[in-house]
Amino acid sequence: MQKFFVFVSTLMLLTIMQVAQAAIVYRWVDESGSVHYSPMKPWGVKYEEINTAFSANEREIIEAIKKEKADKYLKDNSAKLAAQSAEERKNKKMQLELCIETAFDKVYYQRRRIEDDSLKQKIDCEYKFNKVKQKTKYDACVLQIESRRLSELGRLDKVATDCFSDDTPPEVIDVIMEKYRQKAEQKLKEDK
Repeated sequence: MQKFFVFVSTLMLLTIMQVAQAAIVYRWVDESGSVHYSPMKPWGVKYEEINTAFSANEREIIEAIKKEKADKYLKDNSAKLAAQSAEERKNKKMQLELCIETAFDKVYYQRRRIEDDSLKQKIDCEYKFNKVKQKTKYDACVLQIESRRLSELGRLDKVATDCFSDDTPPEVIDVIMEKYRQKAEQKLKEDK
């Protein structure tokens, strides 16, 4: 008797779950403009969820209430949303400046390291090859070092642009890069 009760209650539960799931239908439009309806969520397309447990009139009322609530929320919280948006822009600018600052320091350090390494390698060329007797070997050694130095320096110039994304406003990029250029000029003057 107990097994029968468990079986009947499980069967009822499954039936209720199927009825509840059957109340939702998904509507979407494909690339060719055809409208589709399905009880399963479509994948990779924008869809609309339709609850078939309500009549069309009831769905319109529900949508109107949702829209009314959303409008009221926007009206009541517009100042708060504007402040949040301004705060997000400020934080994004600070993150961008920090990224540029870090990139600048990294570039500055690596530039000095590259210059120092190439100078040491050129001195090694002088020790290995006599400038007068083995001039061609010496010149080839220095040329190889110089080309390597220039290619490494060329790669460093791209580091700062890695901080920017596609949605970064151009005016923000201009302001931050101007600060970067001024700081770079200042560092160069200090080094001399």
